Amino acid sequence: MVKPSAKKVVISYLRDNYQTSIRLVCDTASLARSLYYRQSEKDDTQTEDKLLSLAKEYPTRGFDWYYLKIRQEGLKWNRKRVLRVYRKLNLGLRRKHKKRINYPYDESLSQPISPNYTWSMDFMSDALEDGRKVRVLNIIDDYNREALSVETGISFPSA
Repeated sequence: MVKPSAKKVVISYLRDNYQTSIRLVCDTASLARSLYYRQSEKDDTQTEDKLLSLAKEYPTRGFDWYYLKIRQEGLKWNRKRVLRVYRKLNLGLRRKHKKRINYPYDESLSQPISPNYTWSMDFMSDALEDGRKVRVLNIIDDYNREALSVETGISFPSA
């Protein structure tokens, strides 16, 4: 969908290059003649000046903070108006991305050099049809990924 302001530019171009009537060109561009003649009443110079001064004074702040400052000063400008001017001036800040935390250890995981050098143990659980939980204890050799032991049971006491 093209805005009337963009259609006005097209109508002016067609009218200048083809020397046709405004009525014909407006009908072609499907714009009412009243909209072609209408002058915008928006005077945003005060809002622009205020936003630019706030942006110069506080460059790391965003729109919400600027709008709060404007309201605290007693200016009763509409939020949509201030946001429109803010976007027109292209004052939007880039989004800040979360910084990655460096891994605290420089050394990588050690690779086992022979079988039975390091083992890993892991618990798995599932539920039976009657609702009781079944737990499985797996002990694996890290060198060749061989399962050394698989123990199943309803409970595994800490001892």
